[in-house]
Amino acid sequence: MEKKNISWSQQDSDACSKCDVKANYSVIFNNLSNTYIECIPHFTSGVPSGTIIYEQGSKDDYIYTIKSGIVAIIDTDDNLKERTVELLTKGMIAGIEPTYNQEYLQTAISLTPVSLCKIKLTKDYINTHKNYDLCHNISKKWQEKYNNQIRTTEFTIGQTKERLIKLFTFLSKHTYMEDDNEFYMLPLRHISSIIGISVENTSRTLSKMKKNSILKINAKKFKYIN
Repeated sequence: MEKKNISWSQQDSDACSKCDVKANYSVIFNNLSNTYIECIPHFTSGVPSGTIIYEQGSKDDYIYTIKSGIVAIIDTDDNLKERTVELLTKGMIAGIEPTYNQEYLQTAISLTPVSLCKIKLTKDYINTHKNYDLCHNISKKWQEKYNNQIRTTEFTIGQTKERLIKLFTFLSKHTYMEDDNEFYMLPLRHISSIIGISVENTSRTLSKMKKNSILKINAKKFKYIN
């Protein structure tokens, strides 16, 4: 998949103070004053599904807050085999590595249309502008990353159909469509990577679920019938 340039708009302090993600979720800016936040460059953008946000092994100064949509964190091993290690949703952070001056450990790809906030936050900045609340928030996000990786393994437990039902329930919950059970169907290779089943086996099981009306198709939207 080819990386495309993302167009970013600078976020002003007024818009940031009204952000529902900042108000209702545990984010990097929690408990920080507007004056302090204004000193940290941050930008917003909306990207379509299938957009590479950053790539494994690359290095940058930015972390990303998910404002809406779903982002997959994908690890590629030495044999170029891909494995989805995290699914990120609203309020979560992608690319926390710059806070420890590290390369991005995996690749981040949008699985649905996604709204993002890009925040310039490096280890040097954190050490220079010492702030207890900021350091506490960063530590919480590292722990969240670890916990989320454990949760993502739940999609790899059970028979293929069970794994798919867990995934579709998750997608229905976090896609925010008019119908609670509707969601955008992911590319087959991403589904296979998330549930840990071969593309062929996943495809066969999906076909059976459609045939048995467990899945219904409406344009690009799918509906899981539980």
